[in-house]
Amino acid sequence: MKGKKVSRPIVRISIISIALAVVVNLITIAVVTGFQHEVRDKVTGFGAHLTLLSSGESSIYESAPIFKDQAFYPSLSNEKGISGIYYFGYKPILLQSDKLKRKVRLPSGKDTIFEQQEIHGALLKGVDHTYDLGFFKKHLKEGRLPLFKTLEPSEEIMLSKRVCRDLNLKLGGKVRAFFVKNQPVKRMFKLVGIYETGLEEFDKKMIIGDIRHVQELNDWGLNANVQIDDTLYDGQLIVRGIVNGSYGRYLYDWGNGFDTYTGFTICPSKDTVIRLIAA
Repeated sequence: MKGKKVSRPIVRISIISIALAVVVNLITIAVVTGFQHEVRDKVTGFGAHLTLLSSGESSIYESAPIFKDQAFYPSLSNEKGISGIYYFGYKPILLQSDKLKRKVRLPSGKDTIFEQQEIHGALLKGVDHTYDLGFFKKHLKEGRLPLFKTLEPSEEIMLSKRVCRDLNLKLGGKVRAFFVKNQPVKRMFKLVGIYETGLEEFDKKMIIGDIRHVQELNDWGLNANVQIDDTLYDGQLIVRGIVNGSYGRYLYDWGNGFDTYTGFTICPSKDTVIRLIAA
């Protein structure tokens, strides 16, 4: 009897300890699983579950463009597991703050004023008006979402709270930006929205803007020029169409409809206008 009286508390303590251990483990698993889901949702919110690239490309940040109108898009839209198909493009960007004046006391005891400007490197993610910005709306802290349904490329952008704090940027103010091409390109944007997700590495990197700026800065699309050779052919000028961009399958319209002829010869006897439309 005495042995049973002594063992009962020990058994109860053991059962309680095991129960507490199981509860703690279940809580830990639930917290970790919830955290993983939260991080996963935020990461995919910045990008997507699945991204389509051109054949042979390995990075979405420096990839070649693909045509927006693909024959298989309608069939993908009908799949139950696909909520939508959206178009985007990336372009590295440098943001520059306004000049900040700071008072500094020199070793001599005198105060002097220094002007300082901060530089921040990031990525401009260009989207159009069909893109689902629900993720950024959920994490919007100030202002509103940018509007991209305009005839001209929209100057409105959205930055994270972290970037605004580092560069001392205010809602509604102008943002000075630089892009690297053969020569640096400067653009001025308007800050209309400030978001914060808590993922610092993404917050300080991602800027939301109009995809038309990305297309222009990456030279996507067609650039056409008319060139006249510096030598004659059978006494006539040689006129050529120089077209760059897209995929290289070009058509040329010199005034009589589209064809594959890249140029022609001409012997003008008066002022002549040469027009080229490339597609």
